[in-house]
Amino acid sequence: MVKFYKRKYGNVYYDLSGPEDATVVIFLHGVGMDHRTFEKQKEGLHDQYRTLLIDLPGQHSQGKKCWP
Repeated sequence: MVKFYKRKYGNVYYDLSGPEDATVVIFLHGVGMDHRTFEKQKEGLHDQYRTLLIDLPGQHSQGKKCWP
């Protein structure tokens, strides 16, 4: 599930996937990066864990198309 959480300072992108009853693993990127940093980890964990990838405010996908 890819969504934007609307805030007064801008939209916060997040991608939540995996089994609803599984343990959640949260991925937060560093400066100059975005959620795509963790796509391979998400792919490897999505069957056993619920993964949450977040773009911090001001990063790549803030209100923009995320993928080419």
